[in-house]
Amino acid sequence: MWIALGIVSLIGFFAYRFWRKYFWAWGWTDDPGLTSRDGRRYKSRHSENNGTHRFGYAVTAPPGLYFRVKRETRWDRWAKRLGLSVEQQLGDPGFDDHLYLVSDDPVWCAELAQVQGLRRVVKALFLDSNLRTLTCEGRHLWAEVELHSQTTPLDYLNGQAKRNIVAALHGIADNLEFLAKQHGPRRRDPYALRAMLLVSLSSALFMLAAVELFRIFWLERGQVMIDGIGLLGFSALATLIVLFVLLTLAAAWLRGSSHAHIVMLEILFSGGLGLFMSSYALARDANCNWEQAVATPHIVTVSHKSTGYRRKYGTYYTLHFDAAAARADLPSSIEVDARTYGNAVQGDHVVIFVRPGALGYRWVEAIQHP
Repeated sequence: MWIALGIVSLIGFFAYRFWRKYFWAWGWTDDPGLTSRDGRRYKSRHSENNGTHRFGYAVTAPPGLYFRVKRETRWDRWAKRLGLSVEQQLGDPGFDDHLYLVSDDPVWCAELAQVQGLRRVVKALFLDSNLRTLTCEGRHLWAEVELHSQTTPLDYLNGQAKRNIVAALHGIADNLEFLAKQHGPRRRDPYALRAMLLVSLSSALFMLAAVELFRIFWLERGQVMIDGIGLLGFSALATLIVLFVLLTLAAAWLRGSSHAHIVMLEILFSGGLGLFMSSYALARDANCNWEQAVATPHIVTVSHKSTGYRRKYGTYYTLHFDAAAARADLPSSIEVDARTYGNAVQGDHVVIFVRPGALGYRWVEAIQHP
């Protein structure tokens, strides 16, 4: 059941992420964060985690336009030297040398190259060292700011910095509206759809991993894998193989575009972590659910009991066993649920039922009193 549910969840997450990138638009009339300035609507959001503040500012944009502008990094330059990615050059050293344009849309790139005022607005945005990216997709144009501060940066919350960014976004959005009316809302970047498909898959794998981790470590805490390290190794090997295939596909499918190395990085980090944890959950479910062998009972003595507490995890309960567990190649202690812990008495015998696992990785089916 869990395997089928995981596959269905992955498909659902993928469809959701792709829809967000390809079609999604904010409701504007009732969404939190909706504001207006000089009669024009925009949205803003702010989050903080351990002193890292992230701000986002967004305005509406016409459909069919997909691009990103970010600061150029060594990874960008290295990918271009290898011929893996090709960036559209605008003939403006201040733009080409410091900013990376993620777009292969000939109309939008030509507009940036020809209209000096538009480039000047984009470059002015990035004079703010805290601004990370300028992105247009899913009918939105938004800017993202990240900075470190122990107090809330009021200038970005509701000050001049925020007003400057919103005004610049509206100016760029007006130009995008003109382009849409002049050329029509057709999809002009031949690689945008491919990039969105691959990035959506990576995001879906990461989201699935988060759900599977919650299920395994919170909802099914009582199910113990004896050979968990071996199962982790098996999952890591499977992850490396699938990750290599995905990276090769991205490199071949997007080579010659401005997207290739950026999408590969997304697959490597987001997709790689998601693949590892998802593959572990899938292998664990297959190992336990496809099991046909009869459980082997092992009688051991409870030497003592202990409890502990983990943040975001809660109280956990542990039974510790005598030397008989080691002779049976069992762990010296096992985390159990509260009921099993309460019924166990120090010095009493318990029976641990061990099954060999469909994939060969042993797991504890139950712990009972004889």
